[in-house]
Amino acid sequence: MLPTSDLRELPPAFGIVVYVRRDDDGRVFGRAANLDDVSATAATERELFQKILPICKAAIRAALDTGITQPLLETPLPMLADEQKRFFPLHL
Repeated sequence: MLPTSDLRELPPAFGIVVYVRRDDDGRVFGRAANLDDVSATAATERELFQKILPICKAAIRAALDTGITQPLLETPLPMLADEQKRFFPLHL
């Protein structure tokens, strides 16, 4: 049995919901459904996530630094008809 007193505190983790769709020009647009005002556009879905996830992480860190203990929206924003949902566990 491992001693529990030696366990270090685990970093916080958050479930990020991102809605993704293609714009008229073929670029990929994504917006965080459970964070305010977080969105990005890229040429591919992979590039989109490389952009939007650091923005999400920065927004969460900023909220936690100001004393907000639950930075995610309680109710995610509604998904539009042309969007698809993606879920990412995000560790700070």
